[in-house]
Amino acid sequence: MVNLIGHENIVRIFDMNRLATGEWYLVMEYLPGQMLSELAARPLDERAARHLLGQVLDALEAAHARGIVHRDVKPENVFVVRRADGTPAVKLLDFGIAHFFQGAHAGCRT
Repeated sequence: MVNLIGHENIVRIFDMNRLATGEWYLVMEYLPGQMLSELAARPLDERAARHLLGQVLDALEAAHARGIVHRDVKPENVFVVRRADGTPAVKLLDFGIAHFFQGAHAGCRT
């Protein structure tokens, strides 16, 4: 489902399968960084907070445009990494309980 979105602020999933024991696993991109909940434990200036929140909103907008509602957005599901130029980048994680929606008023369900 996540790979249907294809957005820079959503974690990339490379593989998902089931083990012989019945347990599921997935292989996703390596993310060197920290959860937003860890980052927010320290004071964060308003400009930085707006920058990170804007990226979260961009990711959600991309998901919603493809009919996917995340349903579990929280600081623990937002990972902050550094781009090659050193600027922070958000990766939205854990679409495990995501839900496809349809219809003109579907956006009201988030």
